[in-house]
Parts: sequence; C-alpha cells; structure tokens
Amino acid sequence: MKLLQDGLDGKRYFVVNPLLDCRNMGLESVDVLLETHNLDGIETLERVAKYHPYTAYRCRCYGAMNGVFMQFRTPMKTSSRIRELVRTLKREGVVNRYRFLTTANEPTVYTSLRIDGWDPKTLSWNFSWDRWFKKPVGRIKSQGRNGPAGGALQWLTRRDLSILYELMKGARRKNIEIIRALAKAGIKFTPQTFSRRFKMLREQCIEGYRVTFDPSAFDIYSNVIIFGRGERDTLHRLRARLQNRPIPFESTMRVSEDEIFWFLRLQPTHLSPLLASLYSQLNEMSVFLVDYSHSLIYYIWPETLDEDAHKWRTDRRFMIDDVLDAVLGRS
Repeated sequence: MKLLQDGLDGKRYFVVNPLLDCRNMGLESVDVLLETHNLDGIETLERVAKYHPYTAYRCRCYGAMNGVFMQFRTPMKTSSRIRELVRTLKREGVVNRYRFLTTANEPTVYTSLRIDGWDPKTLSWNFSWDRWFKKPVGRIKSQGRNGPAGGALQWLTRRDLSILYELMKGARRKNIEIIRALAKAGIKFTPQTFSRRFKMLREQCIEGYRVTFDPSAFDIYSNVIIFGRGERDTLHRLRARLQNRPIPFESTMRVSEDEIFWFLRLQPTHLSPLLASLYSQLNEMSVFLVDYSHSLIYYIWPETLDEDAHKWRTDRRFMIDDVLDAVLGRS
C-alpha cells in the first residue's frame, strides 16, 4: 500500500497514522466496489479517486468482481451524491456493475499488526484462526453512538485540517517538524498556537492511532476484502470477538445490520484457515484480493471545509460535476 502524497521515507518499516473521529467531524464512510470491463476502466476509476474531494482510499481488487474498491469520507447524509456519481459512471460505460456496503451504525473496529505474534525463528505468525473463532466472546453490547454528530464543525478551520493532513502523513513526528512542514506550505503557527489546536484535534477529531508496517518486513502480502451477509447476532459476535480479542494482523471491520465488511493484511498461509472458519459463519461471502501495489490512502483535503458556514462543501458541482469534467473531459 502506498500513501498518495510525498514526504515519507520509503525505507521505513512502519508509519503511525491517526484514526479520524469521523462522526464528531460530521463525516461518514461510503464504501463501494466497482466492476470494470478492462484495465482502461480501472485507470479511469483511479482518476475519479484522484479528483474526488472526499476520497479516503482506493485499491485494485480481483475476485468475485474485478475492478476498484473505493472508500469515501463524505459529509453526513450525502451518500446519495456518491451513488449518483457511480450511476453516471455506469451510464458512461466506465462501470459494469457495482456494490455499496450499507453504512454502519456501529463504530468501526481496527486492529494493528502486533509484533509479539511474530516468530523470527520460523518466520511465521503464532496464531490459530480455529482457536480464535471458538473462543467465547462474552457479553455483547451495542456500541452505537448517541447524541448529535458533527460537534467539531463549530470550531474546525482549514488550518486545523492542514494539521490533520500532516498527521496523516505520519504522526510520530515532533510538533516542530509538523510546524515547519506547514510553514513551507504557507501556513504559519507559533508553537503555543499549534499546541492548543493540536490538543483540540486530539480530543475531538482523533479516535486513536494505527501502526502500518511494510508488508515485506513480516511477509504480510495477502491483502483481502471480504463482503458477507449473515445473521445479525452472528455478525455482532464476530465484531465483539475482534474488539475483545484483537488478532495480530492489521484489519478493519464494519458491521451493519446483516452485512459485514472486513479488510485484512495477512501472511499468505493464514488466508485459507481464515476463510474456512469464516465461511461457516456466513450465509453469503465474497472475497477480493487486493493489489497492494496499486492502493492509495488519501489525506483529508482542507478545501472541503466551508469555514464561514461551519460545514462541509456538499453541492453537486463540487462532489459530482467537477469530478466528471476532470475525468471524462465533459464540458
């Protein structure tokens, strides 16, 4: 997996990234799998990801459908804009078919690679999927979040988003390093002002942090996306198990109603036992292999914020027309 923007040392074995508190920022995830007819279609969709102001991630994937998986970080209640964009791409012949994942009401569960699970003598991971699936879950509690969303919009500025932009490049840097990077972009902070704004961002816009490792260092070349359907209780137990008993691999799981989305980065030998155990728990399962060399993370773009109105830009021109004009050459 690559990061879209430059600035990171490509020789680093790991990078620490913030997990944004999208709900408090008034944002929500919209995930869609887009099937294309050929490589030209894939490259066109990658340009869509490049020009869309709310893209969070995209990757090429192959399996039940061949094409591009995209994640958008959009203002709440604007998923219809993404659906309209996708329908237009289908009419234009770029997309053959598509599948949206239902927006999750429960918080996303993240796990990071844990080095304590790695055996350097055997160059393998000491982990049994069979035992993990059989372990008791404990009491299952809904963790849907109550209260109004978007509270951070009352004080967020584009300058604040510029700080988040830099943090998404790598959060292990010292404050002074980030201040200098921002200054090069024409955004100046005093150390005192930066510390105050950074504190607010940590408290209200960052849920936590994730460590992402270079796959070559620990043989984690199998990147997969699993879409599935199953009984609600079964899916919530899976979600609770991942949260209460984190696996030693990097993964992202969202459960919504009777659907599950699970992205994992694994050692190749772990893929088969995972799928064998998971398949018995689901009524429907689709597996996609991710081409990690053609995957990109997109940082939050400060220009998406309307500072004066204290809200995100959501007009059709910004979220659909400008993108199509840039990608398809429409006038």
